[in-house]
Amino acid sequence: MSRALMLIILGALVMTSPFAGLPMSILSWILPVLGLIALLIGVSYKREKLLGERTRPSYEETLSPSA
Repeated sequence: MSRALMLIILGALVMTSPFAGLPMSILSWILPVLGLIALLIGVSYKREKLLGERTRPSYEETLSPSA
């Protein structure tokens, strides 16, 4: 399952949770956990994107002759 799909599912769960009929005592534990999971997925996605950009040479580096 891709991270984008996981974020969509988590967003749908958070969006529909007020209408699920669960007591607030349960929702007060579930919603922060879902938020933390969404946060971790977003951070891992951003970290992978930044690391991927760092390892690729820039256009100028590809044009310069090797010493």
